[in-house]
Amino acid sequence: MLKSKFKSRIQNKDDFEWSEYNKKYCKQISEVEKENTLILPEGKYSIVEGKIVLEPFLLPLHPNHKLLYETIYDLKPGSLLEVGCGCGDHLANIQKVLPETKISGCDLLEKQMKFLLSRHPELKTTANLFVHDITISAPNTKVDLVYTQAVIMHIHRDNRHLNALRNMFHTSKKYIVLME
Repeated sequence: MLKSKFKSRIQNKDDFEWSEYNKKYCKQISEVEKENTLILPEGKYSIVEGKIVLEPFLLPLHPNHKLLYETIYDLKPGSLLEVGCGCGDHLANIQKVLPETKISGCDLLEKQMKFLLSRHPELKTTANLFVHDITISAPNTKVDLVYTQAVIMHIHRDNRHLNALRNMFHTSKKYIVLME
């Protein structure tokens, strides 16, 4: 009985207090940047047989990011939505490797959108960006591909992760990519 109560408590709490998440996230990004290239520098990478190759003097892409970009590159969607777009690095990088793809991104927090625009001001005019809680409803858009990078794994409260997945399926016309 005690084990069951403990398990129930864990499942009813998300990994983060979302109102404080932006502070932790910004710190995480600056730590990851010490060991990985997070933003593809113009003219310093190429795509060879579907693989992203960085110039040898650059830090490597994070393995999850590399796999995410290469997977999306292989699928070549005409449009996509990143759920939990955070600092915007994935949107900016995918826009570089697939410039014809219509890019959209949503995040739960306005603070995250401000952080995104501080890192990637070009996305203000080249992407459809909006604040949205994917656990409550599907966005009012349809795209070929919907993806997340380390988002669903942090949602546990009241099985909202299932709502998020359902809403992602309603938004996608073709593909769902989960890099969790």
